[in-house]
Parts: sequence; C-alpha cells; structure tokens
Amino acid sequence: MESFTNTSIDTRQLPRFEAVDFEPLQADYKKVIFFNTAVFALILIGILGAFLLINPDMVFGTVLLIGVLAIVIVIIMTLVIALVSFRKKGFAFRQHDVLFKSGVIATTITVIPYNRVQHVALHEGPVSRKLDLATIEIFTAGGSGSDIRIAGLRREQADRIKQLIMVKLIEEIPSIASENNEVPPVKLTDDEL
Repeated sequence: MESFTNTSIDTRQLPRFEAVDFEPLQADYKKVIFFNTAVFALILIGILGAFLLINPDMVFGTVLLIGVLAIVIVIIMTLVIALVSFRKKGFAFRQHDVLFKSGVIATTITVIPYNRVQHVALHEGPVSRKLDLATIEIFTAGGSGSDIRIAGLRREQADRIKQLIMVKLIEEIPSIASENNEVPPVKLTDDEL
C-alpha cells in the first residue's frame, strides 16, 4: 500500500502568464465597435422618439433635452468602455493551452487546456464579413456558453486557429483514452471487414 503524501508547492517557482506575448485583435475591429455603437444609438433615439409621440402632453423641450443628453452620455460611455476593452484584449496559443486576456478595469486571463475543449465555432457578422473579420468561440464541457470568445480576427487567421484546435483535440484523444484505460475506437473500411 502506498503512503499518501501531500507536499507543498513553491508558488514563486510557477511559470508566470505575464511572460506570454499576447497577440492583439485586428485594428479593423474598431469599425465593428463603432457600427454596433451607432446601431445602439439609433435604437435609443427611436425609443426617445416613441416616448415623445406617446406622451405629447409632456413639456416637449425639457423631455427632449434630458433624453438627448442621457442618450449622448450613454453612447459615449458605451464607446469608451468598448474601446478600452478592445485595447486590453489579447490571445495566445501555446503547446498545451489557449490563453485569453480581457477586462476594462481589472484584467482577467482565462486559460483553457486543449484537452478540456469540447468544440470550436467560427462566426462572421455582416459588418465583420465585409471587413474580412471573424470570431472564434471555444467551448468546454459543462458550460452554457463559450468559455473564450475572440472577436476581431482576420478570417484566414480564425480558420487557422480553428484547425489548430481541432488538430490538438484529435492529438489528445489517444492520451485521454490511455489515462482512462480505454481503447479509442477504430474505424474500419469496407476492404478491412
């Protein structure tokens, strides 16, 4: 019978994520941010217009002034937060995992080992498609949404990233099976049957 040991790990000797060079998002993605903010502004202006049409008894000038001022403040705040967030985002792909850095006030670094990835999705919106941009979403088991969402990638780069992750997933299948003492399934062709 083996004796149980639980020795301490010197956390000062652990590798640091700060040493990783994070790749920034494409600068063209700012155009998508501006477009989305403009659509958001039009929706807010439409709501204000509908409010003014429904309530014509209100003091028109005061309500209009307050509404426009509120819309301008919300749009400016939305745009500033989106641009600061854009500048702080970055990603890195290493031999065994993918890292994604994000945040506005505080920075969050998400690390996902390839053997935990369940599937990968590639998306293009209409504006992104015109700018040759795409978004990669990486999902792990048990999550209700994507664990990492990297928007603002060149379409060709997004395709390469998706292929990289798919290759890593295929490479991990034999090692996962051997860890669980399982034999991976073998597919036979008609000639071999």
